Amino acid sequence: FLAGLFPPRNLHLYNTYFPWNPVPIYPTYKDHYNIAYMTGSQKCLKYHAATIKAVGRFRDEYKENITEFLEFVGPYTGIDLAESFNSTESIWMAIYTMWESVYTVIEEELPLPSWTDKIYPQPLTFLA
Repeated sequence: FLAGLFPPRNLHLYNTYFPWNPVPIYPTYKDHYNIAYMTGSQKCLKYHAATIKAVGRFRDEYKENITEFLEFVGPYTGIDLAESFNSTESIWMAIYTMWESVYTVIEEELPLPSWTDKIYPQPLTFLA
């Protein structure tokens, strides 16, 4: 219906035979987030090095908390503890992904699973 009212043009024309517009189903709240994940290609090299160093210090200081957290969420999320500790970025990404998943549910005003009571708001908010 909307494709008839607002047909795609130029860059948004994905298929000339069947004019359609993809509809995003995963919302992004970058305007509302305090943090936004950036891929390595978008980072300044000095910023990237400083971030890795800071996250490394955080990992070393809170290793027990991070390990306990990842062991708890593993069965519910599929996050692999051993794989998460492969690199500093892996740990950060696992925690960030968990935080974003919970935060999205809260933003949509949907009920959280009961197991998240043990991780949200703390320690997830602190670790993220």
